[in-house]
Amino acid sequence: MYLLLRTISDYVFSDIILGVFSTLKNAEQAKAYYIQHRKNNDPWYDQPYRETILENDVNIIELKDSFQNGQIIFEVSEYSEGFGQDCRDLHSFHRSRVEAEKCIEDLGKKEELKNMEEDFSFPYFAAIDYLVVGELHSDISTDQPVDFMTDRDETLLEKTGKRKFAEIIDIAFPHNQES
Repeated sequence: MYLLLRTISDYVFSDIILGVFSTLKNAEQAKAYYIQHRKNNDPWYDQPYRETILENDVNIIELKDSFQNGQIIFEVSEYSEGFGQDCRDLHSFHRSRVEAEKCIEDLGKKEELKNMEEDFSFPYFAAIDYLVVGELHSDISTDQPVDFMTDRDETLLEKTGKRKFAEIIDIAFPHNQES
């Protein structure tokens, strides 16, 4: 399995999972397609404290997990906030929402124990990302698991995964289009 990840400056947003693919070839094809369509229309073009080079910001990471194309999987990430940064640490992939929620519960208990032992801690939480294996997913902030400003129908996401890249590809971000 291969993870396609968009790196974002921690001062702007957290890294975005673009997809999980069963083969390296599929991940490479998805990366090329994403870069082709985002080259002149990138919602993450303007990032503080780092130069945005799209080709370098989209990475393929090999995973040990194994899932089938079309399968909805539940990725758990840990998030921490501090000094104006939002950091995402990928934790695990699960076959059901129940397993992912149990993982979040366990992580919360560990974090509570850690906070009791330390004098200071940063805000922390964990969240689920709903992904369909073999699909290129949306990179829009409102489609990510950390955007709690919008109402997310978790039961719907459990059945459909998050929005596909093809559904948002025509949204224009004119602040960075070339003439």
